Amino acid sequence: MARPKKGDYTAKEWENKFEIAWKVYPSREGQKSGKTAAKKAWNKLNKTEDNFNQIMKSLDDHRQLPDWKQGTKFVPLMSTWLNGERYKDEIVVPGGRPSAVNTRPPMSLRKTYIQQKNIVI
Repeated sequence: MARPKKGDYTAKEWENKFEIAWKVYPSREGQKSGKTAAKKAWNKLNKTEDNFNQIMKSLDDHRQLPDWKQGTKFVPLMSTWLNGERYKDEIVVPGGRPSAVNTRPPMSLRKTYIQQKNIVI
């Protein structure tokens, strides 16, 4: 079995990090579902401390968005969020500070942007 590189988590440590993220991730419409799919997506990620910290910071920022309040229908399943690398999205949390590096707008702003630009889908 290959040893993890310095700064990487072991498989057991990464599993424990998943449980932390799972507990923090908001439920969708009052119910948490998709843990198996979320764990599968989680295990595809780079198992580094930097990556975990980026995910947790992004989760914290996303949870401050109106669409992400606990129990709303707008919270994507965790597997969808991870597979789409949504933790890399640049978002502006209430208070105006941007985070992350991707320039893709958050879900709450996409519909407004499309309507303002008269984009036909």
